[in-house]
Amino acid sequence: MKIERKTYRDGNLYPEAFNYLKSLPENIDYYKAHIERHPLSIYDLSIQRVMKALAEILDEIERINHALFDAEGRLDYSLAKLPILQKELLEALIELLQINYML
Repeated sequence: MKIERKTYRDGNLYPEAFNYLKSLPENIDYYKAHIERHPLSIYDLSIQRVMKALAEILDEIERINHALFDAEGRLDYSLAKLPILQKELLEALIELLQINYML
């Protein structure tokens, strides 16, 4: 199964759920009373967190790629930050999945 999104056809490259959430009116009483945020806002914040975490991992990988080796042949850059960034990405993805099921 191939999922294909086109900006000229779908309006954006986000998953189809984005279009449904965007079409919800702003004055939904249930969400105002219980969640305080519009469902599209919740979804958008979650996607932003995933994209930020992914960008930080890619930036760290870029820094690792440009790091130099010392005289003994060891990488002269600490790799301790990468697992922390990977954990943040996984947590952001889990949150996005949970939000998709919640909405």
